[in-house]
Order: sequence, then C-alpha cells, then structure tokens
Amino acid sequence: MARAVLGPIDVSLFHWINSGWAHPNLDPVFEFFSVGIKGWPLRVALVALFLYLVARGRETRTAALLAVVAWLVSNELADALKAGLQGARPCAELATFRLVGYENPLTSFGTISAHAASTAAAATVFTIRFRWWGAPWILASLLTGLSRVYVGVHYPSQVLAGWLAGAFVAWLTVRTWEAWLRLRQPDPA
Repeated sequence: MARAVLGPIDVSLFHWINSGWAHPNLDPVFEFFSVGIKGWPLRVALVALFLYLVARGRETRTAALLAVVAWLVSNELADALKAGLQGARPCAELATFRLVGYENPLTSFGTISAHAASTAAAATVFTIRFRWWGAPWILASLLTGLSRVYVGVHYPSQVLAGWLAGAFVAWLTVRTWEAWLRLRQPDPA
C-alpha cells in the first residue's frame, strides 16, 4: 500500500491541519464541507440550483450540464485511481490523528480525493464559463478539500491531486464541448 506521497511534508501538513486547527466550533463546519453532500438538504439545494440554471437560459444550461459531466467524470477518475493505485488514508496508517464525522477504520483507499476532484471540476467549469461566478465554487472546493484533511481522511497531497484532476477534467470537458460546437458550424465557403 502506498504511503503519504510527499512523505514527512505530507504528514506534517496533515497534522498541522488535522490537529493544529482543531476547534469544537470548526468541527461542524468542516464536517459539513466533508460529508454535507450525503445529506438530503444539500442535495435538494444543488438539484434546485441545477434546475434553475437549466431553466434560466442557454448559457447557464450549458454551464450546468458541463459542470455535471465534469463532476461525474472527475469522480469516476478519482475512484479508478483509488482502485488502481491503492494509496493509504492517513487514518489507516498514522498512529495519531483526529477523525471527525467518520468511524475508523475506513476501508476504502485515499489515493486521490474524489470530493476535491468533483468540486474542483464544477468550480473550473463555472470559472471558465462565467469568470466571476466561479468564485463561490472555488471557495466551496477549497473548503471541501481542506475539510477532507481536517476530518482525517486524506493527506494534503491527495487533496491537491483531486483538485488538479478535477480542474483538468473540467478544462477538457469544456474544450471538448467547444470543439464539438466548432465542428457543427457550417463551412463558410
């Protein structure tokens, strides 16, 4: 099983965020960003936002659909990398850690954070398509990634890998869509 990618730096950063930032008032905030998507209130809110964007017009509909595609592809990529590379989670290999909102032991691998990947994918799509409207999505992605370290289930390098993978998948999704649109344009000649 793979160990922390960045070795001692990864472990030190993990402990700094996981234990050094520990505060009873921060626990519910980071737990929300880490596991909130599993709760029905946030899922209902995201579905409502998606439906609003779809109904609002062509540009927002396209962005919403591209974000969903990028979200799903980045999540599947992260799961495939977890299965193929089988990186350990800090809560599975370190002697000291705080686990917030989860029961130990976690049986899945932590090679790359799917949470970080999928939120970065949505943030990147909205940033490419709408510039300034990507800012809240970027903030949500940053908080989600940090939350995965804070709650004890990922190393910082695994979160960084998720952010990079999600941003790349989103960029590729948008560029593929744009190339497809160009191919559909009638030849001016």
